[in-house]
Amino acid sequence: MAVCGITVIPIGTSSPSASNYIAKVVSIIKESGFKSMPTPIGTAIEGDLEEILKLIPKVRDAIYSEGLNRVVMNIYIDERNDKELTLKGKMESLENKLERRK
Repeated sequence: MAVCGITVIPIGTSSPSASNYIAKVVSIIKESGFKSMPTPIGTAIEGDLEEILKLIPKVRDAIYSEGLNRVVMNIYIDERNDKELTLKGKMESLENKLERRK
């Protein structure tokens, strides 16, 4: 199981706002069935790495279907082979460490 992050930057839009494009991307990710967590600067996805990687062309195609000719995507992959990674587990680990620092 992997936890991945994807940030989509549509290029050549008629407005500085990208939220309509990003909403389409987030919808595609949610419809894919992966556990996901949208954030202000990207979306975190949990699942099988090979299956997540199959999602990338769908995201790209969604941007192109909006009439744009360029998209930049940053994709981050966090994968371990010694234990299962989940979005919830990573957040709980962070929260526990923050709690100990109080």
